[in-house]
Amino acid sequence: SLRACFNRLAERYPKFAEVIYDPHEDVLHVQVVITHNGLLLTGSDRLDLVLQNGDSIVLIPSYAGG
Repeated sequence: SLRACFNRLAERYPKFAEVIYDPHEDVLHVQVVITHNGLLLTGSDRLDLVLQNGDSIVLIPSYAGG
């Protein structure tokens, strides 16, 4: 799952856990847009997405301007 992937990243890269995803609280720290194979993931269940070998996941920090 995407959650399992993020857990592994957080374990391997402490800065990922600090800035992007907290595995203990199971929350994304920042507003981040996530795409899966080019499609935007939305909703609270996006971390439950089952990943397949070869899938592409892209994290895009959201931004605002004025």
